[in-house]
Amino acid sequence: MVVVVAVAQAAFTREAFGVLLLTVSIHFFNLPEHHA
Repeated sequence: MVVVVAVAQAAFTREAFGVLLLTVSIHFFNLPEHHA
């Protein structure tokens, strides 16, 4: 039971981090376009 929770939490954390990183990357690459 504990292992399942740990794996689920790790997968959720990695997915959440991936989404956050993707969002930051999109904003970073779109920044010069807005200033141009």
